[in-house]
Amino acid sequence: TAAIACIWLGIEGSVSPAINRNETNARGGGRWFLLSGAMIGFAIMAKGLPGVFPLFYLIATAAIRKDAKLLWRWVRSGAPLLVILIGVPWWAYMLTSIGLKTFKRELHDGIEGREHTGSFIQYFPDLLRAFLPWAIILVAAIALAARRWKQDGRLRELIIWFCAIFIPLLFNGQRQFHYLLPVLPPL
Repeated sequence: TAAIACIWLGIEGSVSPAINRNETNARGGGRWFLLSGAMIGFAIMAKGLPGVFPLFYLIATAAIRKDAKLLWRWVRSGAPLLVILIGVPWWAYMLTSIGLKTFKRELHDGIEGREHTGSFIQYFPDLLRAFLPWAIILVAAIALAARRWKQDGRLRELIIWFCAIFIPLLFNGQRQFHYLLPVLPPL
């Protein structure tokens, strides 16, 4: 959630009008992008592959905006370097301490969902349950947001934020109610 919020603020900071005409806001956006790299690194260190969900948001936002330079601004900020510096050492330590065979088995079991199995369909009623007693309002809000997709850019980015997390969860083998927590802020 923090990584996506930082990416969003970085985008807003790099495209909003500068206070001084001779000054650009790209530097301000770059700081937010850099902080997003740290947040992604921490998420990877804590949860592994779900830590890359913010990158889905970044890529989808660049695609929807038709702004490939957005990805370059994120890279140029140094964010990928922070992702690597923060996120990789713990995984490298685990790989060397438990061995490649155990590491692969644990990764495979986690992706397949051997510990917390279930159908991806369970996430739909779980979303409603997460919003009780306002579940009906949630359904109405999603319908209205979808109708305003083209008119409201900020609303569109909230939808992208939701989808960048929710869609990968549908493909992940693990199914747990608390995995939906990161989709609640954009909803």
